[in-house]
Amino acid sequence: MQNDLPLLTRVDYAWAFDAKAYLSDFYSSILLHRRDVDGYQIGNGEFSPVSDPAMTMMLSVLPIIAERLSLKKAPETGITRLLDIGSGPTIHMAVVFRDKVDEIYLSDYLEQNCEQLRLWMQDRKPFDWRSVLGYIAQREGQATLSVEAMEVASRSKLRGVFHCDVFKPGVIDWPDYDGLGFDVVSSLFCLEFASNTVDDFTNALTNVVRLVKPGGYLILGGVLGESWCKFGGRLFSSYPLTEAQLFASLRQNGISPTDPTFTYYNHSDIFLVLAQPTQ
Repeated sequence: MQNDLPLLTRVDYAWAFDAKAYLSDFYSSILLHRRDVDGYQIGNGEFSPVSDPAMTMMLSVLPIIAERLSLKKAPETGITRLLDIGSGPTIHMAVVFRDKVDEIYLSDYLEQNCEQLRLWMQDRKPFDWRSVLGYIAQREGQATLSVEAMEVASRSKLRGVFHCDVFKPGVIDWPDYDGLGFDVVSSLFCLEFASNTVDDFTNALTNVVRLVKPGGYLILGGVLGESWCKFGGRLFSSYPLTEAQLFASLRQNGISPTDPTFTYYNHSDIFLVLAQPTQ
């Protein structure tokens, strides 16, 4: 194990997970290298490439997925809505889908992550997201778009931040939930880090998939074959999921990799799935 650091598990997350360290280690490296319409500048030229494979996959591919989705408003509510499960302290799902759905809900198991999300929701700026939003705007083909306008639009769609537990039926602690499901349910880098076994992963996926409304979409992302992740000077365990196990878990939850609606990306063992579960 790296530097003989203890390997922390999900039972340690409540005290050991430092939301600010997570953001610093994984998102501060996305540097802006041009002056944008908000008037700040670091260096010259265009946005630098994202060096981390996970960030490359998520921030580059998610805008493509958002663009290709075709969503229909539910007759019961007249709206479309997205639920992100295990958001951590991050807002990129809200930003990427700001123009695609009417309502966005974020959730996490840890209160410190939920607090970061609530601070951003209240425009109290706990973290400087400008470079990340600028990169997303570039991937959307809107490189000159004001990142301030992107944040305003994203916040206008955000309706709530909830505690979640992927091992609990229902997953989210939302007393007023109407039970109608969500047009898009996403979960990125969550299930494998919450799991100790492949059965854990499959059971968590079952609970997540049940929140997708009929005809809705699941967006599932994570890492294959990794047993730990390091940030903030600490090691956190992850179940080393294989691709075969991922596909088997999907099949057990009504998602066939051979279905024409199934889309699978894999870059350096960082995977992203877009699927419509069979109800």
